[in-house]
Amino acid sequence: MDFLINSALAFVSTFFWMWILTQLFGKYVDRRIEDSALDAVAERTVLVKVEQIADMVYLYNAQDGTFIGQGRTSSEIDAVVRKQDKQMVVIEGEQAVLDYLNDLVKAREISLSQ
Repeated sequence: MDFLINSALAFVSTFFWMWILTQLFGKYVDRRIEDSALDAVAERTVLVKVEQIADMVYLYNAQDGTFIGQGRTSSEIDAVVRKQDKQMVVIEGEQAVLDYLNDLVKAREISLSQ
């Protein structure tokens, strides 16, 4: 009888520890997959600060301040966006410039995402 009880306890204990290890490893793998997906999105996305002086629109990387490009017309701005070959998300700029770019995007004159 003791043999059956010990065997049952060993089975339950083994099952329990295997379940714990599976849960921990599964969470680790899920976290790695999520991190990998976020890294891929971050790699293909540029956060942009826009500025307008007179009729020229200037685009800067909002994270490090580097100059991306400039344009007066929608085709010039579109060329800058296409040259980057990344999705651009405008996160900073004066409201008038944001409205101007928003109107261009709505009119499909430019696309801030590839």
